[in-house]
Amino acid sequence: MARRAIIKELFLITIPPHPNPLLSKERGCPLLKGDNKYNMNFLELAKSRRSVRQYRQEKIPREQIEKIIEAGLWAPSAFNEQPIKFFVLEDPTKIKLTSEKIIEIKKKAGQSIWRADLPDPIFYQAPVVIFLCVTPPKNRFNLADVAFTCQNCLLQARELGLGTVAVGQATMLEDMPEVKKELGLPNNWEILLSFCLGKTDSFPEAPERKKPEVIYK
Repeated sequence: MARRAIIKELFLITIPPHPNPLLSKERGCPLLKGDNKYNMNFLELAKSRRSVRQYRQEKIPREQIEKIIEAGLWAPSAFNEQPIKFFVLEDPTKIKLTSEKIIEIKKKAGQSIWRADLPDPIFYQAPVVIFLCVTPPKNRFNLADVAFTCQNCLLQARELGLGTVAVGQATMLEDMPEVKKELGLPNNWEILLSFCLGKTDSFPEAPERKKPEVIYK
């Protein structure tokens, strides 16, 4: 109950019951192989996650965002400190500004822009960008904490039929306190990772996975 209370306080609305989206006609994305089942098991869900870089310009219901954050809250963390904070950016003007500022700082540093052919090669014109942050004092396990949290969020979004992609370049905003201030992101909230979120018309094909390198003793 305490964790759900945190979410309610964050958005100041009540979390309603949510139907299983795999049974719903109102889906946020096309069916993937296996989606016509009543339920996917965990391995099927994990295998169906994709890094999506094309999004519909449609608002994401707040209750879906809350459910994704709730999944993140249940990720493991070192010493059970639960240090990850969530900054949800839904304003398209601010998302565009943030992308432009990141591109600007990359160009000044002489860094190449991956997927520069896209209108927005940072946040891919996603309707929602969620920044995963920590506040002092940090510890050396925070990078693991944020990775666990992000994976939970990405998988929950997939179960809801939404597309996501993790974006590490958001950490460049730490060199632009004026941009963080304009976004309304507290300066002591250090960005460790971010991810885009939205409805999509297409999921990319899954690349081949390498064979695992495993040593048993």
